[in-house]
Amino acid sequence: MTRLRTVEMSLVLASLSACATLAPKAGEQTDAYVKALNVLSPPSAPDGELDTTWEYYLKMYADCDGDLPFQCELYERAFVDAYIAQLLVSVTGQSTNDIRILAMAYEEFRKSADTISASNDAWLQATMRQMGWFSVGTYGESADAAAFLLIQHSGNEAWQKQALTDLTGRMASGETNPRNVAMLSDRIALKEGALQKFGTGNGTRRAHASSRPEQLNERRAAAGMGPIERYEASMGSKYC
Repeated sequence: MTRLRTVEMSLVLASLSACATLAPKAGEQTDAYVKALNVLSPPSAPDGELDTTWEYYLKMYADCDGDLPFQCELYERAFVDAYIAQLLVSVTGQSTNDIRILAMAYEEFRKSADTISASNDAWLQATMRQMGWFSVGTYGESADAAAFLLIQHSGNEAWQKQALTDLTGRMASGETNPRNVAMLSDRIALKEGALQKFGTGNGTRRAHASSRPEQLNERRAAAGMGPIERYEASMGSKYC
């Protein structure tokens, strides 16, 4: 598996040559982040059709022209984050003592994954202080979704709560998709052992327990989501 380097990056796809000079320059990302990337060695091309989240963002990164600040790095980070999430979902339910991911023991893999997640937190927080959110109107729906993905997969609950307040305020003006607010709200509720409002949490129907269940689909519709029955059928028992 070819390594994806964030400093002086080689081609991600054949079409990436025009974007290669937009890879982060030395010093823009921490040594720990770069080391973790090298350990995990993410793919440099999709493994088939663009049928997974990580492949979609890898293609977005490959096609990125860098017209807008931070856009290319956002897609790179979203690609790596989604790739890690898919690998973790693939071993859900297994004992961590028995798990090997990318030929690594679970704890070794998790250490690198957590390093990347923490770097994503710091990078997105700094970026938002500098230029605000990756708003739909300016950056498009894909960038809005990519930035949200980094927050949704963060292990820092305090940061998630801060982001939820920020995104809730931006939702009314159309800067972010209402689904982002719904999903982040439920993710925080699950972490705190509280009832969800939209039933988007990972797991089985039991994990979808929500407050005022008789109004669940109504709340989902208001956030632009379909009925919970259709959602569960499409996602199955394991997803992230």
